[in-house]
Amino acid sequence: MEISQHHSNDLRFDHHIWENELNFYKNELGIFEDRLVDMLKRKPSKELLRELEQFQNQFIRQKEVVDELNHKIHLYDDSLRGIPAQIMLTNDSNEIKMHKGLEDDLQINRRLYFDLRNRFNLYLTKYQV
Repeated sequence: MEISQHHSNDLRFDHHIWENELNFYKNELGIFEDRLVDMLKRKPSKELLRELEQFQNQFIRQKEVVDELNHKIHLYDDSLRGIPAQIMLTNDSNEIKMHKGLEDDLQINRRLYFDLRNRFNLYLTKYQV
């Protein structure tokens, strides 16, 4: 059964969790980028270099997406600050619709991020450079 009402504090709690999750992804992408630099120092083949460049571009884009999501969360969180914590928001309110939209965006980002991470890990084991 779906909850039909939400406190604004509950929504803001979700935002804090989402921000932490996105910051984790961004930090991990930085680690992956450091690994790419290490691999470049070993003078990889042209094929390996081409794939490294593709991963580098994907990491850059994924970090941009994380920044965009964080920005959307901050803007939405700011709009909730004007709503007292004890106020109940219904599922048909604009705030809840926006919340669910952000939640959907995060789910998509999770799938894309984990796919990228898995492909990069497979690449690393494949070449062990």
